[in-house]
Amino acid sequence: MTPNRSHGQFHNATVYVKTGEVNRAAAIYRDLLGLPVIFAEPGHIACFSTESNTIALCVHEEEPDHPAGTIELFFWTPHPEAIASRAETVGCTVAFAQMADGGTEPRLRLTNGVDLRLHRREDQQVPK
Repeated sequence: MTPNRSHGQFHNATVYVKTGEVNRAAAIYRDLLGLPVIFAEPGHIACFSTESNTIALCVHEEEPDHPAGTIELFFWTPHPEAIASRAETVGCTVAFAQMADGGTEPRLRLTNGVDLRLHRREDQQVPK
């Protein structure tokens, strides 16, 4: 079966760590594994290039909705609602999170407990 790439692409995985542990966790990926930093706010978040040019790995300080040990996969798409509307048919739970700009963002809980966040990106170039 050929994957349907008409709706978007996987962008990054975020691993949430305990408050105060971001810099230490970031050092593992940066200093031990040699991944280049592509974005950072010291003590809060650090994102690394996996050199695939499409997927980043982020280490983020824990938040109330994302305790340490939580993993989220981020998927950029111009059609988040279309994906969310089909999610329950494959066993996902769908919730809509309020965004800072007043809009909403679909968040899917996969059957394995991993969260998938669907970010609207109108400018997203999707491989066909």
